[in-house]
Amino acid sequence: MEKFFNNLDLVTDHVIFLGPYGTYSHQAVMQEFDEDEEIKDGPEKRYIKLVTAKSIVECFEELETNPAVRYAVVPLENSTNGQVVFSYDILRDKVLTTKREEAGKFKNQVLPRLDVIGEQYVNISHCLLCPTVGDEGEETQTDMDRLFSQYKVIRILSHPQVWGQVTEYLNKLQLKYPEIKFEKSDTNSTSEAVFKSVEYERERAKTGGNGVLTLAIASEAASKIFNVTILEKSINDKVGNTTRFLILKKREDTLVRKTIHDKSGDKVNLLTFGIEKNEPGSLVDVLMILKKYQLNMVSVNSRPYNDPSNNDSKKWDYFFYIEFVCERDDIDWNEFYQSIDNNCITWCLWGSFPRNKRYYN
Repeated sequence: MEKFFNNLDLVTDHVIFLGPYGTYSHQAVMQEFDEDEEIKDGPEKRYIKLVTAKSIVECFEELETNPAVRYAVVPLENSTNGQVVFSYDILRDKVLTTKREEAGKFKNQVLPRLDVIGEQYVNISHCLLCPTVGDEGEETQTDMDRLFSQYKVIRILSHPQVWGQVTEYLNKLQLKYPEIKFEKSDTNSTSEAVFKSVEYERERAKTGGNGVLTLAIASEAASKIFNVTILEKSINDKVGNTTRFLILKKREDTLVRKTIHDKSGDKVNLLTFGIEKNEPGSLVDVLMILKKYQLNMVSVNSRPYNDPSNNDSKKWDYFFYIEFVCERDDIDWNEFYQSIDNNCITWCLWGSFPRNKRYYN
């Protein structure tokens, strides 16, 4: 991986995402970027190429340090089970570890090396996939019943975020097949789950088997990429399950491409900050600033403070994330952010970006 990244073409705009191909992150990238899209950058022409990463952390690190990687697409939250904590914690850590000499124009403002320029929404429709039965894309309950009757243990692989989205389905599966022990196992992505299930079943076929069947929960697109069988489609507990992704670039990169999504709607502002824990009403003081300027707060979240650069970080301190939209054009933003600065011990505006039209669907 390192050798590959070190040899990326600097004339091409590489987009990094949590791979492999066939993940929901891949779908988000395809909605935002056209591979081989031609981009005019001064006198030269540039092209979009996709690069897969093994983890969300790697997406951030490569975008931050590799000059050939120009954009990253990372999951932020899901409409069913909330935060993608890996991404939230990385945003926090980037703020808390940014050197003070890299601070912004305000005393407590920090400017990490990355900023957010867009968002995407991907409809999540999970499938139960099996590498051993029938033809690719085939879905029959008879095959499923016959297959399961041969095993006492069935291992199901998927990304940790998936389990909260299919809880009811897995409970029903256990009730329907009470004689089978179902085991869950985490993978770095849904596509990796499919890949590993194929590898496990291939190895089991060579060795004569260990009595354990390995399945995966992933997308229909992943079933086609890895040529595996769909045992059941749309196994989500809730219809309309959606994951939101952020598109990031290097903060120093002043050329921002024209993104595919509609820019005519609201502008979303992502603000993260820390406050004095022992000051009564300190969080309310920050939120009242938004009210004073008539800014519509559309989300608020928190994560444990956990400053990675400070071993003496106290328990039960929290780091906050708010998003707000502005419907006015007469705001004194210097005055607004000075008020934020006066009420936060540290803060960062990660970006102001257009609300994606898929948000309203």
